[in-house]
Formats: sequence, C-alpha cells, structure tokens
Amino acid sequence: MTKTLIRVISVAGSARRDTFHRPPVGVEWEFFDASTGLAEGFEYDLDVAWAHIKRALAPGEIGCYCSHVRAWQALLADPTADQILVVEDDVYVDWPVTLHLTEVDWASKGVHFLKFFGRFPAKFHVAEKNYPIWDRHVVQYQTQQFGTQIYLLTRHAAERFVRNFRRISRPIDVEMERPWATGIPVAGIVPPTALELSVPSSVVDRRADREPTHLESARYYGGRVIERIRGRVYRTAGPRVKINGRDRSQSVFDYRNQ
Repeated sequence: MTKTLIRVISVAGSARRDTFHRPPVGVEWEFFDASTGLAEGFEYDLDVAWAHIKRALAPGEIGCYCSHVRAWQALLADPTADQILVVEDDVYVDWPVTLHLTEVDWASKGVHFLKFFGRFPAKFHVAEKNYPIWDRHVVQYQTQQFGTQIYLLTRHAAERFVRNFRRISRPIDVEMERPWATGIPVAGIVPPTALELSVPSSVVDRRADREPTHLESARYYGGRVIERIRGRVYRTAGPRVKINGRDRSQSVFDYRNQ
C-alpha cells in the first residue's frame, strides 16, 4: 500500500490553524511549522536573484521557499513513506477526492510532481482522462501555472529538488515549474481539488525597492530570452507525461455513486 505523508505548512501559532479545513477524522496528517526567513542549510544569492527576477526576494518568499524544501526533507527522512502531499493553510480542500488521489502510487505511473491547484491559467495537454477519478483528468502543463497551495511529490522528485534547491534566487513555485532545468515534468489534476481562500498573504513586499542597474537589467533580459528558448525546446522535444501501468480492466472511482 502506498504511504503518503500529509503536511500542512503553517506558521507556528497562526490563527489559520484554527480555521483550516481539516481532513476527516482518522486520516493521519500534521501541521508543519513554516520558516519565517532563511533556514539553516540554505543560501540566498541576492545578486543572482536580481538577474533572475529583477528584484530581491521578500523575507516571506524566502521563508516559504525554505518551508517547502524542509517538508520534502521530512519525506526523505521517513524510509516508510513513498510520497508527500504538501498543503498550505490558506486553502479549502475537497478531501474525499484529494485523499483518493493520494492512494495512487504516482511514481509507478511515471508522475512525480502533481499539482492539485494553480494560480494562473496555463497551457496543458491531457495525459489521461477520467483518471483515477471520474471527471478528474491528469494533464501536463506546458507553461508555468505558479502557486504551491497543494501538490504531491514522490521521493524521486523530492530527492532531485532537495539536492538542487539549496541556493535561493527565485520564488519556490517558479523554481519547481522549470522542468527544462529540473528534469521533472509538471503534471496536474483538472479540475482542481482545492480553492485558495481570500485571506491576507504572509508573503508581502514583492516589489523591487530600487531600480535595477544597467548590468542587472541586461542579465535579467538576457536570462529571460534563454529561459524562453529552453522552455520552447522542452515543450517540443521534452518528455511527455504518460500514465504507465494503468489497469484498464478496473473502473475508475466515480464520486457520483458515493
């Protein structure tokens, strides 16, 4: 049986913990104390940040980055766990559907990073219809969707992300959704299984506090051109998400009959 850790990232003592839409009784899950700044073992490169996003990262963005990587480290530290569902405390989750999705051994299906919600309309192609739940479809995103509200990672993706995400120069969602750099395709469930609540964000002050220098602007725009070329090449020649090993003799879960 597939073991999925469920970790809800939340600042210790936050009032959101009292109002969070929790999983049903009997489901194992726990709050994961969020970092509020640069955590031990990470390096923040301000100069590279200006080259990548033309501004400094806000303290909340750095804390968010460290929080998610630390959650993946928790997965890797548990030898009995196969994958992790990471949830932020400002979402409302459709738990019956989401929990059914966590029962799938996604690594065996060739999917290692699976998003259940995104913040921006993105291009995608459908990898599998009505799988593993009726009216839910597995897709592969071709452009960046952004957001880390709720997603699932396998050990394979966690190992690769943890190994390569020690140096901070981009927001965590941007870094995760660069499959041409990480080698991990970005898959998702459509329609989403969660909604982001309209509550104040803990990530503030994301605007630049000064104008970039000519050199910083040149590095930024040059880098954007390279990123776009890499993205287009990946979309054309990169690996496609395919659901491997699906037993088509078994009917998919149909919530309409529950």
